[in-house]
Amino acid sequence: MQHRYEAVEQLRRDLIDYRVELTDDAKERFDNWVEHDLPASDPLMACEQQSTCHGLEIALLKGKNTRKRWHPSITRKDNGYWEANSYTL
Repeated sequence: MQHRYEAVEQLRRDLIDYRVELTDDAKERFDNWVEHDLPASDPLMACEQQSTCHGLEIALLKGKNTRKRWHPSITRKDNGYWEANSYTL
């Protein structure tokens, strides 16, 4: 992905694709993380930065109650591209 917003949109699509519904607190933490804590640096500088939002509580996973947590991360690569990853534990 070339832009930061594309990486964020990929994470939002992952929530839909994996049928993950976050708790209200987790949604608020995720939105705050996206707005304030993601790496933002000079696009001409070659430096890799990663930001992870650990342990967002999942209310429903595929329509069922669960005690799992969602772990999204976004990395800005040296070449200026962005990468989004997420997993549930």
